[in-house]
Amino acid sequence: MPPGRSACKNDFIVAETLALRIKRPYASVAEYLEAEYWTMDTKTMVLVGQEELPKDTTVRFEIVLESGDKPIRAEATVQKPVAARGSRPAGLKVRLRRIGAATKAIIDQALAIKTEKRSLPPPPPSQRKKTPPPAPSQRKKSAAPPPAEEPLPPPASERSGVRHRKVVQPPADRDELLARLRARTLVKTAAVPADDDTGS
Repeated sequence: MPPGRSACKNDFIVAETLALRIKRPYASVAEYLEAEYWTMDTKTMVLVGQEELPKDTTVRFEIVLESGDKPIRAEATVQKPVAARGSRPAGLKVRLRRIGAATKAIIDQALAIKTEKRSLPPPPPSQRKKTPPPAPSQRKKSAAPPPAEEPLPPPASERSGVRHRKVVQPPADRDELLARLRARTLVKTAAVPADDDTGS
């Protein structure tokens, strides 16, 4: 028969009760309270890491720490599974029915921690340090000046110190001009009278 259901025996209703041993990885009760205070309330508790059980199942459970301490021992009925949220793991929510004095003292400490944490102001939003913008002189690096133009090398004639005269090309009718000059010279020569050799 599934756990949590009643069975009729000789007209008596007998409720089945499950025993749960829940181990938590803490070395002390103070460490356990600081980490899992949120699991405890006045009439309810979240059993961290416990698998889902049918609703209204009666359970007797104890919380066992690594140090061997058992800060919580109680009897409860299952209410509903609780999903993980943020850094808080999933678990099973139960309604407390019977608790001892030692368990009640631990729950009171958890409620005090919860009240204290609720009264603390929320931390201010993290302010990212903004790097100041660079100065205008540093924002744009001055462009490097263009390289100086090298002077053109002087002509070969100037480098050697020798100056060459400009070569003049003769005219195309050079021979005709020379012939005319010669003809003029002959005419002038013929026009000059010869010296008279006769004496008086």
